[in-house]
Amino acid sequence: VQGALDQLWTDQAAVTFTAIQYIRIFAGTYDENVTPNAGFDPDKQNGYLLVIEGDPDDDRANIIVQPTGGVRALDVNCDHVLARHMTLDATAGASNQAVFAGAGALNMDVVDCEVIGRSGAQAIYTTQGVSIDECLVTAAGDGLRGAPLTLKQTTVQRSGAQGGTGLLSSGTGGMSIDFSDVAGFSVGVQPSAFVALRLTNVTIYNCATGALIDRMGIQSPSIINCIFKDNTTDLQLSCWPDEAGGELGGETVLRNNCLHGETNFAYDGSVTKTHAEFVAFDRVNEDGDLVDTDPLLTDPGSGDFSLQDASPCRGTGHGSGAVSYVDGTAANASHPNIGSSGAAADPPAPSWAGGVSNITTTGLPGRGSVLVTFDAASIGGAGLSVEYGVEHR
Repeated sequence: VQGALDQLWTDQAAVTFTAIQYIRIFAGTYDENVTPNAGFDPDKQNGYLLVIEGDPDDDRANIIVQPTGGVRALDVNCDHVLARHMTLDATAGASNQAVFAGAGALNMDVVDCEVIGRSGAQAIYTTQGVSIDECLVTAAGDGLRGAPLTLKQTTVQRSGAQGGTGLLSSGTGGMSIDFSDVAGFSVGVQPSAFVALRLTNVTIYNCATGALIDRMGIQSPSIINCIFKDNTTDLQLSCWPDEAGGELGGETVLRNNCLHGETNFAYDGSVTKTHAEFVAFDRVNEDGDLVDTDPLLTDPGSGDFSLQDASPCRGTGHGSGAVSYVDGTAANASHPNIGSSGAAADPPAPSWAGGVSNITTTGLPGRGSVLVTFDAASIGGAGLSVEYGVEHR
């Protein structure tokens, strides 16, 4: 792998250039510290994109970058990096991450990977933006750190005893966590000061503190459709009301969350709060919250955070709003699930017979509009409408 990367620099024979490099890794275990910049720093203003991908026809468990000697599996300092479909396994070392992106990496995307951190450092560390999608991250220390941080359809879990922080932001930017699981850490989610936080359909399990949010009143953190299960304290928020903290800004939003098995519900920085006290204290929205309700997760101790058939979290989440088909039929009118397996039900099929065909569009000179024509066997309900200067016939 490293030889292929080095060859680019040899052929280029220049430090500053614009390039996209694609490297495919086939099945095997590679004892390498993969360093794309190979001693050079690509010119971030020109742009360099590295795509490093495991063979899509093979299982990611068979494509392993696993260096010995206490070094990182993937160590990058180039403009933009996409790592996809492989296993990145860092051997034990005092301060070695499995994936590291330095200041020269403006953005990193890790997709469909298993990332294993075996040291006390973070499994994934980026100094700037990072997006993690459809990954399994197992950490002996912290899970991952970066800002802005986007996490989707990913499980971040601690190996061994409870400790470390699952998701930690650094610097400025937002934390957007969706349809993901965080398990086994001392702190599940911790944004730095003045970083906007959004947790949507997240399951936080077996953490000493589920979410620790300091001085976030001006950022209006939102926690919607989430499950907090078997944590010592679900929430620790220092979001004081305007009158008490002297800060102007938004409020914390809690909506349609499931809370179960905690020793304490919330801690405001000085006093432990019950759910009712916290709602009154911070003026949150408690509509729909399932307080002291078992979410009936399938087997969270073994990493299965899906909902059992009888779970009260099925179809009880905060809805995404009604959307109508052209005949007026409501699409996706049901509520989504609560927790990481919270995808909404598939929308119903359109009710009009035959649908439409033979669609054509024609610009009408001087009228600032477009004529759309089509054949339709039957259109009922509310019929058609005229919007944004578009004429329907």
